[in-house]
Amino acid sequence: MDSLQRAVERPAARYFRIHVVDSVTGRGVPLVELETVNHIVFVTDSAGMAAVYEPGLMGKSTWFWIRSHGYQFPADGFGNRGFRVVLEPGGARRVELTRINIAERLYRVTGAGIYRDSVLLGDSVPLHQPVVDGGVLGQDSVVNAVYGGRLYWFWGDTNRASYPLGNFATSGAVSELPGHGGLSPDVGVDLTYWVDEHGFSRKMIPIEGPGPVWISGLMVVADGDRERMVCHYARMKDLGTRFEHGFAVWDDASERFVKHKKLPLDELLYAREHPIRVTVAGEDWFYFPDPLPSLRVRARWPDVTEPSDYERYDVLRGGTRHAWITDGEPVRRADTRLFDVETGAPVTIHRATVTWNQRKRKWVMIALQKFGRSALGEVWFAEADTVLGPWTWARRVVTHDKYAFYNVKQHPYFASGSRIYFEGTYTSMFSAAKVKTPRYDYNQVMYRLDLSDWRLTLPVPIYELRDGSLARGREVEARDAWADVVWVPFYALEPEVAEGARLRTQVLARGEAGELRRSATGTPVFRALPPPSGKPHPSRRALYEWRDENGRRRYRCSGQKLGSGWTRGDRPIAEVWPSRDPDPARGPGTRPARR
Repeated sequence: MDSLQRAVERPAARYFRIHVVDSVTGRGVPLVELETVNHIVFVTDSAGMAAVYEPGLMGKSTWFWIRSHGYQFPADGFGNRGFRVVLEPGGARRVELTRINIAERLYRVTGAGIYRDSVLLGDSVPLHQPVVDGGVLGQDSVVNAVYGGRLYWFWGDTNRASYPLGNFATSGAVSELPGHGGLSPDVGVDLTYWVDEHGFSRKMIPIEGPGPVWISGLMVVADGDRERMVCHYARMKDLGTRFEHGFAVWDDASERFVKHKKLPLDELLYAREHPIRVTVAGEDWFYFPDPLPSLRVRARWPDVTEPSDYERYDVLRGGTRHAWITDGEPVRRADTRLFDVETGAPVTIHRATVTWNQRKRKWVMIALQKFGRSALGEVWFAEADTVLGPWTWARRVVTHDKYAFYNVKQHPYFASGSRIYFEGTYTSMFSAAKVKTPRYDYNQVMYRLDLSDWRLTLPVPIYELRDGSLARGREVEARDAWADVVWVPFYALEPEVAEGARLRTQVLARGEAGELRRSATGTPVFRALPPPSGKPHPSRRALYEWRDENGRRRYRCSGQKLGSGWTRGDRPIAEVWPSRDPDPARGPGTRPARR
């Protein structure tokens, strides 16, 4: 019996297995396109598997171009990135890709065929519905929360197989938490959808009237001795126009959201995006990043459904300082900028998700860039001492080639050790993509970051206090000295960073009368680069010491000046990153809520 005959009798044996893996971790890489010379395209599943069977090519030497967002294969002498293989039924080829992205792509969370190729190859898979679940082919933008000890997931518009129009009144599912019956977030998310009588993902917020119904600002809050899950809903006319909006509350009996309060169309104080629970002076609040967490409400019922109880962080009249304002004026969402730690270039942020990270002991932001290399496909990492910032220096962690990856969402309940997890909507919408990726387009894709990666070591703000001393955020917090912070004159590296994250650095310690000196002893203040000796770095500046007639010392970057009576030293003492934020003392004392 020849190999082709055996393949017919044993379906899995008919396929040639191509396993694409990350060259560093050895993990399968999803969303890798393998294209033949006659443009037949195979796309790896969530295990990095491609089951190849093409009758005209089996048994023949076949070329595959290989491409994947954020990954790369070596080019040959003609610039072609790919490989040649004989497609024997039952044969296999392992292919290693070099990851360009800092973040590692893990798997697809939603849609059909998540483990299609692995199933065809006869492999074991982690999901109870690895091919199609809830009849879902595609889903837009996730919001989720832990409620009743389980993880609740909700998405926007949802595609079905039977017709181009699907569910436009929010879809939903539940999963078990890791360590409590759920999968490890490294493996996948095993969803159980709420479905209708046809087995298709049902409407989770069935509000009468035209237009899709979307939800955001999902919160879980105590109401006496029970929990309530509440959200903001909007019935939309188009992307920017509403028919109506308000608050909806989860009903345990019907397992749906029900309308709780309808708001005036011009009301702008309400829950939005992905709330974070924060403790301020012993009291719990919800903060709402859009993209900065500049809106908040106390985490108690019924405050969360009352717009007059929401506070916004804004410039006080006169324009001299910021504060929390409860006067009910509209929230104006201005473009927020981060800065590329490598180039110094501004990065305009479209959306962001923020959470506390215990390992970093900082607030961590995963931000989506507006435009950039791809219109909505660039994801950045930033961190801050307080929930309000200062958010300044950032590093790109995910890139997509002419494809969008919008509405990113961190998953703090998945974070473990040095790893954090986030997902987004992979879609050709709002992008320059001419061809949609089969099965993946308009679905959720999960990534993880390893915070021990030296590239995620970012410069931290060095605060100047009223007495002229310099301190990092941890020291300010330990001394309860946020009220004494004057501003941030520059950024540098934590002194604990080993060799400054692969940069040749020097530790600057406190000397007499506030002097900063390079020393292996004494109290370290920060780690900086040695004084620049050649062409200036695009994102860094020389740091100078200034003195006055009384011997007081201050430290400023090149281009910054002090008033009369101060004299700058002739030579720089180090190289640092300049300040970009005029209002650094934001949100003193904010920490994650304890529940």
